[in-house]
Amino acid sequence: MQKFGIEREIESERAWLVELARCPSEPLAQTWTPKMKTATDDLEMAFNQCNDTVKALGPLQTSVVLLIDDVNRELDRLEGDLKKLFPGQPDRVASYLAAACRSSSSSDDPAPAPAQVTK
Repeated sequence: MQKFGIEREIESERAWLVELARCPSEPLAQTWTPKMKTATDDLEMAFNQCNDTVKALGPLQTSVVLLIDDVNRELDRLEGDLKKLFPGQPDRVASYLAAACRSSSSSDDPAPAPAQVTK
């Protein structure tokens, strides 16, 4: 049932509740209707909250992507201007841009200990 997706799961559980309500005096209906209704209501509420959260985050994520694009564009322009100022000096240009580049190791990570040589 869970492989159908949450919307279809909620729909099926509501259909089961309708079937159980046909004979409310049966022990099966008396036992499972309250449990199933509570679980289905909780699942539907959580699903709706999740959807609302995703919808609210959409504009924020778009803003972040656009900001990153703007920053990268300005860094590209800066690199071009630096190459004009310092032609033939790629190390010097790179030194100005080093703070903006991501590196594979963070400065927060401790440096590995040097290997000990035994004689």
